[in-house]
Amino acid sequence: MIELIVELTKAFRSVIPESFYLKNNKETVIYPYLTFTYTGEPLGKNTKGFYLDIDIFDDKGKNNERIEQAMSDLVDFVDDDENRIMTDELFIRFDSIKPNPIPTNSDILQRRYAQVYVRSDWRNK
Repeated sequence: MIELIVELTKAFRSVIPESFYLKNNKETVIYPYLTFTYTGEPLGKNTKGFYLDIDIFDDKGKNNERIEQAMSDLVDFVDDDENRIMTDELFIRFDSIKPNPIPTNSDILQRRYAQVYVRSDWRNK
C-alpha cells in the first residue's frame, strides 16, 4: 500500500504541487493544497479498486478562480486516459471523478471535495 500512496501523491503533485496523503503537516501552508485518503475493495486476483476522497483547500475567500482551476486541472488529469502509472510493482488506472463544492462558512477558507476511483494491479504478486 505504501507504494500506491507514494505513486498517487506523485501523480497529484503533477497537478497540484502541494498534495499530501491524509493531511498537510507543513508549518507554513501554501494554498491551494490537496489532501487524500483511500478506501479499497477487491476486484479480482491481485487487483483492487480504490475510492480516493480528495479535498482541495484555498484561502482566497470569495474569489473562486484559483480553487476552481485546481479542481478543473484535477478533473482533466483523471479524465485523460493517458494518465496511467506503471511501476515494477503496480499498474494504476484513473477511472472516474465526482467533484463537489463544500461550504466552509468561512470568509477566507474554501474547500472542494472530489471522489476519484482508481484500479490498481499488483504486478508481482
